Amino acid sequence: MHETDAEVALSSLSEEFHSAELGDARRTRRLVEMAQMAEKAPGLSFPKMARSEAELEAVYRFFGNDEVEWEGVFAPHRERTVQRCHDKGEVLVLHDTTQFRFDTEENARELGLLTGSARGFFGHFSLRRGQRELPGGARRRGL
Repeated sequence: MHETDAEVALSSLSEEFHSAELGDARRTRRLVEMAQMAEKAPGLSFPKMARSEAELEAVYRFFGNDEVEWEGVFAPHRERTVQRCHDKGEVLVLHDTTQFRFDTEENARELGLLTGSARGFFGHFSLRRGQRELPGGARRRGL
């Protein structure tokens, strides 16, 4: 099945996670709910997105669950992104590496060393662009 630009624009990120295989249907449901939260308020952190303490605790439990593997979470989105690229025929994949520095944060002690004594991490992001400049989603994010 080939999606049109309108269909891709109308599809939501949370829909892509319905097929995530996380070993338990409740985990997949939680992932979809978290994606819906992020769609409604993409500029907020989870503590600000959560509507209650219980909802925030569920998010933390999900992220802290050793049974949840990053590849299982990301696989459905990656597969749909690859399909959209294939359907377009010709696309550009734009890359950016960003340094996240935490110079004064108390919690930064657990992060890796950057230059000098600064702590933080590098995030590498790739976005695909088709002929009509429709965002296609993240292809891979490496930390």
